[in-house]
Amino acid sequence: MPLTLTDIRTHLATRLSDPSNLIYSLTLLDESIRSALSDISRVSGAVLTLSGLDEAVETTFPAEDEHALITGAVAYALAFHVSGRFDDAVPDQDRPDHLAGWAEQQMKHFQTLLAGIKARIHQNSSDVPYSQWEWDES
Repeated sequence: MPLTLTDIRTHLATRLSDPSNLIYSLTLLDESIRSALSDISRVSGAVLTLSGLDEAVETTFPAEDEHALITGAVAYALAFHVSGRFDDAVPDQDRPDHLAGWAEQQMKHFQTLLAGIKARIHQNSSDVPYSQWEWDES
């Protein structure tokens, strides 16, 4: 069954320990998912969609990359929350430093997962991403 926005929101809220969306609003979650999906699309070289996000009617996002999408969305949600991007007009200076550290750690993990996706796509590609070498035996 293809992934949907509701599925990813549920996983994301669980990872953030906020199943009722009291801390992380749906607007913040959606923007976090959108940002992570955009990064994965950039790395994969294709426009990927998630049913329900930005009026997409079908999911073209591969289910095998769900962990990367959720990890990236967690990283973005934490970063947005720490900066106060979706909560307040002015960032709250009293936000715990551990949230910023967690956001940084999740973003590093997401970047590692993106590198893995890129490597997998190159390995499975029938097109060589570099030019053929001419071999001269003379």
